[in-house]
Amino acid sequence: MLREHRELRSIDRSWQSQFIRENFLLIGYHTLRGVATSDKGITVCIVDIPPTNFKPSFHIWQFRTQFISAEFASTYLLEMGISSRQIPSLVQAINSYDPQQEIILAMNTDQNIEIYYLQNLKISPTECYKQVCDRWDEFMPDGLPPDSLRRFIYS
Repeated sequence: MLREHRELRSIDRSWQSQFIRENFLLIGYHTLRGVATSDKGITVCIVDIPPTNFKPSFHIWQFRTQFISAEFASTYLLEMGISSRQIPSLVQAINSYDPQQEIILAMNTDQNIEIYYLQNLKISPTECYKQVCDRWDEFMPDGLPPDSLRRFIYS
């Protein structure tokens, strides 16, 4: 159930791995925002399934993100159809990962969920957050820029 990835480049060539690679800075950004307000948890990307004629180099991903804090993770996972036998090991992983260096990511596509444990990242969630804030127009051209006084700073 929990797919471990020691290095982001080791993920196979599925559309899910392409999604993670192409949206990694935003995933890290949302992870750090969640960690700053809730401590540990799971970053969820609700992704529109790519079309059957999917071409990775030309695909624009449609997705929403949310962060589920550790205290609500088991309820969320049960609602998504994860077996109650698998929940304890997933919750243990959520409670023990290093949120400054690792990400637990749930990709929810059409009510199907896959969970990834991203480790040994080349770019930390903190750096992802900084890059997205510094290049806000590139990531959120129609959104309001983050208030610089509300930025989360981690050393």
